[in-house]
Amino acid sequence: VWKLSDSNNWISSSQLGTDSKCLTKDQFGNLLLASDGAGIFKSSDYGISWIPFSIGISVMEIYEINCNTNGRLFVGTYGGGINYSSDNGINWTSINQGLLSWNIICIETDGENLYAGTSDMGLFVSNNNGSVWYHADEVLSNYITSLTIAPDGNLYAGAGNGLYKSCDSGQTWVSFSANQIDLSYTYSININSLGYIFIASNDGLSRSINNGLTWEMIFETPNTTIKDILID
Repeated sequence: VWKLSDSNNWISSSQLGTDSKCLTKDQFGNLLLASDGAGIFKSSDYGISWIPFSIGISVMEIYEINCNTNGRLFVGTYGGGINYSSDNGINWTSINQGLLSWNIICIETDGENLYAGTSDMGLFVSNNNGSVWYHADEVLSNYITSLTIAPDGNLYAGAGNGLYKSCDSGQTWVSFSANQIDLSYTYSININSLGYIFIASNDGLSRSINNGLTWEMIFETPNTTIKDILID
């Protein structure tokens, strides 16, 4: 885990010795880190120390954690589908009805609307907090690597074949292009209050300040793949 310091330098926040997949915050401001094979870890001191946080989840290969506006936690596992908790991780319930693939890579929430990207069957959508899922009609790619909803309500998706935006809750999509920045396999997308788009990829961390017209690399990591971005 890396964080940007007050002096505008990137510093290592922790060395858990596991492949980190996702980083988010819960309703209390705690950091939640998903790992590949070791479950979830929680930090209450901005990443200085971590404790296990996935008791009750059977599949420990976790690619995604999402906390919605009501504090409900959604966890995407590779091979076990989606679990949710309404009591901050004390109890977990599986919500996989309608999911044709349980290999979950990413989850995004918008009220009761949920979006789940898989590694082999594209995008799934739920309009009732995950009780029932349906397969999105327009498949961007079988491999959906990242999902996020911008402050303006638009939905962004990273896929194995590029970066896309939807202005109608995923019904139709338009693609982005970029000079010198590889937008394929965008592992994380985050958009700040100014509308700046940040993406994590195999090459590092890139940013667009003009709605995706042009891009710049702001943190190059030639030997390390960035899997997630958290803006606080």
